Amino acid sequence: GLSALGYYIWYFGSYFTMINLCLALFNLIPTPPLDGASLLALFLPRSAMPTYYKIQQYSMFFFLLVVLLIPYMIGFDIFGIYLKATDGNISSFLLTL
Repeated sequence: GLSALGYYIWYFGSYFTMINLCLALFNLIPTPPLDGASLLALFLPRSAMPTYYKIQQYSMFFFLLVVLLIPYMIGFDIFGIYLKATDGNISSFLLTL
């Protein structure tokens, strides 16, 4: 009945929250092309900005290589560790409220 519907709503909401939290924290990594790179750009000297913009144009290709290939090749997933430390702890805290 109604309690089953409430359970499914809670279940969907908790997973929806965890997925969005994971995406937000991943997006804050300070490397181009992610949004965290905009924070990094704030601390760069003005003379470094043209080089930064040149690198940023091609950063998606290299970023995908680093995210997908390096963990596969060396068996060490630094992004997974980062997300587990951030998203895992925050979602565990939120789910206990």
